[in-house]
Amino acid sequence: MPRIALRFRPDFANGFSVGPGKIELLRAIDKHGSPSEAAKSIGLSYRRSWLLVKDLNDTFRNPVTTSTVGGRTGGGVCVTRLGMMLISAYGEADQYHREYASRHLKTLATMLSAESRPVTSKPPIRPVNPGRRGRHPQKTS
Repeated sequence: MPRIALRFRPDFANGFSVGPGKIELLRAIDKHGSPSEAAKSIGLSYRRSWLLVKDLNDTFRNPVTTSTVGGRTGGGVCVTRLGMMLISAYGEADQYHREYASRHLKTLATMLSAESRPVTSKPPIRPVNPGRRGRHPQKTS
């Protein structure tokens, strides 16, 4: 049976979006409390993770993370209540869409023509957490 990959990403009217990468980053921040450790744990550069967090905080009226400055514990980043709500709501919506796809789209996938299947052995959709995340592949022409 053909594999179906589905990614859920809400796009908001203000031009911002929330997808699996940003949610994965929020979960890592909640787990590690350190933006650099969170980034490292999911294969992002610190700069890329900082830009994603900034984008998330700019998306909503209230921040999804807060940071503390240095001191004895070295500071860090915490996911706010809004951030935890976002993680939870995204997880529920993502699960709903995956279940829908599992029930309703597999039949369509069996009806694909041979011409529509990829000719290489590479999967048509990149995994959510590739080891080289944040790097763009070189274009070859």
